[in-house]
Amino acid sequence: MNYDASLGAPCSSWERFIFGRGPSGQAEACHFPPPNQFPPAETGYWVISYPLYGVQQVGAPCPKPQAAAQSPDGLPMLCLGARGWQPGWFTGAGFFPPEP
Repeated sequence: MNYDASLGAPCSSWERFIFGRGPSGQAEACHFPPPNQFPPAETGYWVISYPLYGVQQVGAPCPKPQAAAQSPDGLPMLCLGARGWQPGWFTGAGFFPPEP
């Protein structure tokens, strides 16, 4: 957990261990911009995250949609209702599980 996160500021851990807290304690996530951005991005940036529920096991029951957690190996996870905690990222284009 990065305790020096600041909305819009650069960050470098957008694949694993992506979560941080801003100055007010707000949960934030390091997000890498889409690949079609011009000019191309060279770093990620901090964005507001869903509420965090700590480290969870994949598939374990979760409290509600729009909740975030981290897997034991550092992958970001989202609550997907009956599917429980699932590793992946949510963007405006949908949910994306990590590539194997």
